[in-house]
Amino acid sequence: MTFQLSRLYSSRVIKDKDDKIQLLETIGVFNTLETVELEAIAANAAWRTIDKGQFVYSSEEGGASGSGRIYAVRRGEVLITKRGDEQRDIALATFVSGESFGELSLFEEDSVETSARCEEDTTLLCFPGEGKADRAADQKEKLFAVHPQIKAKILRALLAIVARRIRGTNRLIAEKSPWVQELRRQVMMDKLTGLYNAGYLEEQFPRLLEGKPRGTCFLMIKPDNLKNLNDSYGHQAGDRTLQLMAAELRERLGKRGVAIRYKGDVFSVILPEAGLETARELAEQIRGGMSKVDVSEVSLGSTDPRTDLGITVSIGVAGYPDGGSSAVKLIERAYENLFTARNRGGNRICSQQRK
Repeated sequence: MTFQLSRLYSSRVIKDKDDKIQLLETIGVFNTLETVELEAIAANAAWRTIDKGQFVYSSEEGGASGSGRIYAVRRGEVLITKRGDEQRDIALATFVSGESFGELSLFEEDSVETSARCEEDTTLLCFPGEGKADRAADQKEKLFAVHPQIKAKILRALLAIVARRIRGTNRLIAEKSPWVQELRRQVMMDKLTGLYNAGYLEEQFPRLLEGKPRGTCFLMIKPDNLKNLNDSYGHQAGDRTLQLMAAELRERLGKRGVAIRYKGDVFSVILPEAGLETARELAEQIRGGMSKVDVSEVSLGSTDPRTDLGITVSIGVAGYPDGGSSAVKLIERAYENLFTARNRGGNRICSQQRK
């Protein structure tokens, strides 16, 4: 009887080891290992069965239990999430039977920032198999100390996997470049006016000045009386006025410059290599054009005698490099000149350069 129990136990151990090796052979970081090396990994791996809705590890607990481990899914489904803004979970990836996750953290001991939740009743093979993170790390280091070649092979396989993923990502970007460009355009566009936004200015203006193009100028434009329109007819009227101003600015510029909604009711213009005199002339054309914009529609049929429906603007002009030696300084100079123009009564242009 004892002999039969011993044989039964032995057969179960052998089957368990064979099941582990069979699963390990399908995992990218282990499939270059020899049989004896896979047996060593299997001896230090453990099965773990987790109910649907339960976590393999959670970022709310510091993710310590998931740090430095690799998980192979024997059956079930695991969802990887990360906590985003407003405390909402963002789904990153899903792993099903025959797939693995955690490869990149295998040689890291820091707590992970993601969570792994079982979407079905799931069975995982975990390496290392010890429950606590510190004990798992000790188990792994002892194995690698005895079998340094295993660590070397896993590292090489891991590098190859990362390289393939990078190449795949680059290929996807190349193949989807029109889509990427459209996405970038949407990110850089102001939804209200259709002009570029401040993000575009912050990213592209410094790049433009890297070549030190002399004569590049920058305009900052602000309506003098938009607050009156807002107060009399509401913010919808103010938004519509900004749209009409943006349309006038776009038409006035043509291909000579780039129009941007800087922030709020402030517009800006980049004039590559225009020269200060040309920039002043164009600023005067913009000032005159804005005064002719028909904004009568914003009153919605009513007339407020306190409100002058005509738009006037103040414009600050700065030229590179005399007005500033960098994009930030050029923007600051144009902004200072804008408020100098406003303080002098508005409806005018100021282009003082650096003293």
